[in-house]
Amino acid sequence: MTGTSFFCKVGTWRRDSSGATALESALLLPPFLILVIGTMQVGIAMDRGNTVQYAVERAARSAVISASPTEASVQAVSDDILRRLGKENIDLDLSFEVDNSGRVPLARIRASYSHVVSVPALPSFTVNYPIDVTVPLRGAS
Repeated sequence: MTGTSFFCKVGTWRRDSSGATALESALLLPPFLILVIGTMQVGIAMDRGNTVQYAVERAARSAVISASPTEASVQAVSDDILRRLGKENIDLDLSFEVDNSGRVPLARIRASYSHVVSVPALPSFTVNYPIDVTVPLRGAS
């Protein structure tokens, strides 16, 4: 009887897989977390890029109805919109120029925003969002 019980224990030992789950989790969890965190970081970058696009377009619309728009007034409008949307920490490079060469003066607003995407265990990279909006001005025709 002791021989039979010995072989039963050896067979049980060979089929024991209690550590397999821990090993599989240890192998799969880091790549899964990198994938999830990376997806979240790219989503945050896209959200901020779309928010900046919206703010610049709204500032361009305000330039259309303004009597004499300037770069400072357009920058103030875009900063105010970003502040109201809770994105006041966005650093936006904005330029404003008026083209009077045609029958209707045009305002061209260019902006750029850069967002650094950082994911653990991967090198960081920068996503650049260039924005270019041209609108007609009503004041000087």
